[in-house]
Amino acid sequence: MDATEFACLLSALQEKLCIHIDKDIIAYIYDIYLIDYYDKYTLFELIDLFYTKRIPISCELSKKALVKLIKDKKLGICDKQWYDKKSITHWCQYTYDWIPNIYSNNIREVPRMNVICIKNINTDIEICKDDVFKIDNAYYEILSILNGKIFIYRTRETNICENIYLDIGKFIKMIDDNDATIIQNNILYSVMLAKSI
Repeated sequence: MDATEFACLLSALQEKLCIHIDKDIIAYIYDIYLIDYYDKYTLFELIDLFYTKRIPISCELSKKALVKLIKDKKLGICDKQWYDKKSITHWCQYTYDWIPNIYSNNIREVPRMNVICIKNINTDIEICKDDVFKIDNAYYEILSILNGKIFIYRTRETNICENIYLDIGKFIKMIDDNDATIIQNNILYSVMLAKSI
């Protein structure tokens, strides 16, 4: 619920209980409510909430930053049907033979590119080669995607660099369950830029 609905609810509750709660305390309770409520969503669901409601994202693409933006701007953008469901990101892998040119109506040929598509949201969020994620202070740059596996160049703060293979499901779960930030996502930015032109 948004700030107005929350204030009305608290006002009715105060009247029913014959008590008075200071406005600053109500604002504090609302802030806690927002953080707890939106913490249930995955990073991909939060991004989708913003894009579905056509609210510009003016922060980094991390769960903490998006919840803070919701709190600071007092946005009531929850999707109650999602809240009752267990937040597990569903995905599939497919191959692109072409991608749209966002600056014209032309389609440009590209080498065949395997892509991970996030399925249980409204927005086209796809993960592909060269995308970069920061997960718990380590950077993950995607080198390739093939047959349900993802080949990643991982850099940690201790300057340890390594190439690793992960199941795609395990990688997506890492994004869902940990402090994750999308540093670079080529397809998401292209789609969003095209929608804003």
